[in-house]
Amino acid sequence: MKEKPLVSIVAPCYNAAEYLAACVNSVMAQDYQNWECILINDGSRDETLEILIEFAAQNPKLKVFSQDNAGLSATRNRGMDLAKGEFVYFLDSDDLLSADAINVLVSAFDDNDIISGITVNSTFEGSKIIKGSHLLYPKEGDVTFINDDFARWKADFRP
Repeated sequence: MKEKPLVSIVAPCYNAAEYLAACVNSVMAQDYQNWECILINDGSRDETLEILIEFAAQNPKLKVFSQDNAGLSATRNRGMDLAKGEFVYFLDSDDLLSADAINVLVSAFDDNDIISGITVNSTFEGSKIIKGSHLLYPKEGDVTFINDDFARWKADFRP
C-alpha cells in the first residue's frame, strides 16, 4: 500500500442547504490531506447546488456533480463510479467528521484488510449542533474517540 493513499469521500446531497456548510467544512479540516470529496446534488429543490458550487470554487479537492433525483443508493453508486481513490468513505450531507476521522481509518489498514468504522455523527436542531460524534477505531471496536471539534463549525458558514 502507498503510504498516503487517495481517499474518495462520497457525499450524496439532497435538500441539505441548512447543514451542508458544516459538513463540507469538516471534510476540509481533515488532518489527512490526500482526499477528494465527491459531492453529488441529487435533485435538490433548495440552495444545495449553489452552496456546493460556492465551496468547490474555493477548493479543487471538492468535486461537484448534479443529477435528477435518483435516491441515496443510486447516488452513492454514481459516487463510486466517479471515485478515483484507493479507499471510499460514504458521508451523509448532514454528518460531520472529526478532524482525524479519515486518518484513523487509513492508519488501521493492513494488506488484505477491509476497513469499517462506526461513526455516530452530530445531529442538527435547526442550525444548532446538538450531539457530538464518536468514532470507533476499526481494530478496537470498543474504543471510542470523542469528537470535540464541532463547537467550531457553524452550519450557516459559507466560504
